[in-house]
Parts: sequence; C-alpha cells; structure tokens
Amino acid sequence: MSQCPQCFHRLPPMPHELVCTGTCAPKADEAAARVLGFDVQVRPLVQIAPNSTAELPQGTCGKCKLHTTTEACPYCRYEIPALWRQSRVTTIAMAGARTTGKSLLVATGVMQLHLLAERQWHSAVEPLGSTAARFRAIYEEPLLEQRRLMPATDGMNSATSAGREPLMFRMTQRINGEVLPRILVLKDVAGEDLENSAVNRQQFSFLSRANAVFLMVDPLKVAEIRAVLADAIPSAQALGGDPLVVLNLVLGHMTGHIPGAMTDIPVALVLSKFDVMQRLRDVSNPRWSGIMSRAGSPLVRDPGLATPVWDAHDGDLLHEEVRTLLIELGVPLIEATLKDRTRHHRYFAASALGESPDDKMINPRGIAPFRVLDAFKWAMSFT
Repeated sequence: MSQCPQCFHRLPPMPHELVCTGTCAPKADEAAARVLGFDVQVRPLVQIAPNSTAELPQGTCGKCKLHTTTEACPYCRYEIPALWRQSRVTTIAMAGARTTGKSLLVATGVMQLHLLAERQWHSAVEPLGSTAARFRAIYEEPLLEQRRLMPATDGMNSATSAGREPLMFRMTQRINGEVLPRILVLKDVAGEDLENSAVNRQQFSFLSRANAVFLMVDPLKVAEIRAVLADAIPSAQALGGDPLVVLNLVLGHMTGHIPGAMTDIPVALVLSKFDVMQRLRDVSNPRWSGIMSRAGSPLVRDPGLATPVWDAHDGDLLHEEVRTLLIELGVPLIEATLKDRTRHHRYFAASALGESPDDKMINPRGIAPFRVLDAFKWAMSFT
C-alpha cells in the first residue's frame, strides 16, 4: 500500500478526492494543518463518485471547471504525483542533532544514487514535482557551484524550511530480469527542532509512519577523538547537540511518546563525518590507529556502487564494526537505548564529503563520498 509523500500516512486502496490543478487559488486548510502541524494552503478538492472503478479517476473542478486527475492525500491534502500507486515507495526521515551532516548525506546520497541507477539498474533517477528545482537550489548550487557547505536547515516553524516539503525521486530497478518501479522520498528534519523538546509534536508525527529513520551521530562530539585529532582537523568544526538526547526525542516521536513503547520502524544509526575517524590511522595513539588500520575492514572500503542492492553480509560486518566502535567511543547508552526502544536497528558509517571542510568551504581536493549508499539500500530492502 502506498504512502503519502508528505505526511507518510497510508493511502486508502482507492483515491477518495482529487485536487484542482487549474486556475483556482489555494486557501488555508485547517484539517491539513492539524495533521502537519503548520499552515497549509490547498486548492479546491474534487470528490470522486463512491462507485467509481476507473483505473485513473477523473473529475472537474466546480469552480474553474477544469479537468483534473491529481489525487489528494485524504489526511494532509498533498498532491500525489502521477503513477504514484504503480511504484514501490520508500519513505525516509533524516534526523540528528545540528551539524551532524544530514543535509550533506541527502545531497551526496542522491548524487550517488544517480550513479547506482545508471551503472547497476540501467535506469535514470527522475525528480518529481518541485524536487528538481529545490534540490538544485538547496543542495547542488552550494556544493557543486559555490563549493561551500549548505546553511543549516531552517526549523519547521519557518515557512521556508526545507523540512516542510519532501524530496521525491522515481527510478526503475532492473535486477536479474525483474523490473521494479521505485520512488524514494526523503524528509530532512532540522537539528535545532530535534534538540528542542518543546516543539509542536504534531510536526514530527510523520516519524511514526516512515519506512525508515536515519539518525546521524557526529564522532567529534567525543572529547577524546577531538583531542587525538586536534592537529589534524580544522579547529573551527561546529558541534551540535547531545546525540543521546536527540535519539530519545526521535524515538519519542516514533512511538507516540508512550513510556517504554518500542517501534517497528527500522532505524539506521549513521556515524557521520567518518573521514575524521579514518584519520586515526595516522595518529601515534596505538588504541585508535590499530582500530582504523585493519586491512579488509568495512571501515576502509566502499562497495556501494559495485552492488545493485543491499549486501546483507557486508552490512553485518559493518554493523558489528560500528557497534564496537561506538562502545570504544564511550557511548554505550546508544546501543542500550536502541535495543530497548526499537525492534530493527543497524549501524552505518558514512562520510558525505570524504574530507573535512575548510571552515565553510569544500576541501579543494573535491568531494569523495564514502559509504553513503549503504543506509539507503538497506531502507529500500524493506519495501
């Protein structure tokens, strides 16, 4: 069953309403605002006959008298793209404290997805709706043209927040003779909101309906790592909030804030900025240099573009390596919390840039993503 790309609610088996795509101006919709937690503008809705069995429901707007076939989500009134129900949809929420690299993982993950589709699936990745324009303005122009980091994602209370609109990408998997239409939906949640327990809970109710949630953890939050690498990384590296506080807030949103409740939604905990950890190979501290210097370790190789789908064997090795590394980093409560609150979780390591930025600018050597596709492949394996 398909999901709405905006509120992540399951869509009913058949469309209930269409939305005007003609000349009518949108107006505030209180019902949709209650679902999403912020003001929503919606164009007039067109009812579908209850006994309609048409494969592509059609209707005529009662105001502008123009024809429409665009389905409206019955919960938040979002306009569902064409052929949505004919595809396998994977909805992913990106979460984490400020400066953990969520937006960077979105940017380079999508760029790598284009390469994966081309090389392994003989397909192209097609942005849907306004995704192409927004992805270019928010992610591609700063990174690829201006060679600088994107600004922090605005909080959900801002009308310009990137987190209010989903990014949607259509592609076709061609594997062993099977042709599978797919759509990937990404929602980037502002770190400042996830560090604030007083925000409107309804704005993040979609976390309880996602197919997967990615939670980013910055290794530079560990004081010992910062000390060991003091001379190897830029001193101006920004640090966000406590990853354990954010983890508990995210799990609270995922479980309806019910004490002791567990979630069935898969959680990918991604140790971000992993190029920082890889630099530990060159330090004089034998504890860390030994961990990061093992030949053949999944922490030093990236098979992302070499395999068409999620590789469970490689993923198991990576999971155990990162799990052990988190314990070595002195954050065992992350593992305890995930075991206590989730039924499906897995650890990942990723570097969106491949090299620490120089203040706000991309390293002159360019962008070399490391293992950014792993979590996306894993999430898609559930749908």
